[in-house]
Amino acid sequence: LPTRMKVRISRADAIRAAITAACTIPLSVPLAARADLNQGALGATCVGFGCNDYRGQDFNGMPAPGGEDYVSENTLQVVRPAERGSMPYSEFLQALKDKRVLGVDFIAPNGDEAYALVKDSGGTKSCSAINPDAPVVDGVCRLRMGEGWPVEVSNSWSSPSWVVRILDNEQVPHALVIDLKKKPQRAVYPKAGGVAKL
Repeated sequence: LPTRMKVRISRADAIRAAITAACTIPLSVPLAARADLNQGALGATCVGFGCNDYRGQDFNGMPAPGGEDYVSENTLQVVRPAERGSMPYSEFLQALKDKRVLGVDFIAPNGDEAYALVKDSGGTKSCSAINPDAPVVDGVCRLRMGEGWPVEVSNSWSSPSWVVRILDNEQVPHALVIDLKKKPQRAVYPKAGGVAKL
């Protein structure tokens, strides 16, 4: 016949075992279920612990010229397509790698509009190949940034601050240009039930 054994554990050991059980049991089941709720690699790896779970990871920067407006799913923020004759972000990064970018001006308030001073190299990557109307002075042109440029979208990875970090790493000068003569647009708020107009 089996004999019953009395096991005595201290109060501290009992509390430690209860805390360990409380911490591990609830996490073991929901992690797999919660991972699929998060979009993309960042969400799946962080599962909300210590990471900002950005939605809108499918946004790849400013839309191409002639494309459609991008409307953010959660914030309804609208991003307009790039202007014709603007430099795509991929070409900007290549020019940066080739040491052809001399400086970048970010236009206030958040740098969505930006212009780069680029050395004209001739050939397919010349200033006139990107924008035939851009004047070339002393081998340098000023090009507006376009398709793929990381504009500020509040619920996404996208932000011109990423470009600032790259420029700092490459030691390329940059500035935030503020036009103090430009009058701000003020929202007109109607009485209850109406729609605000800009």
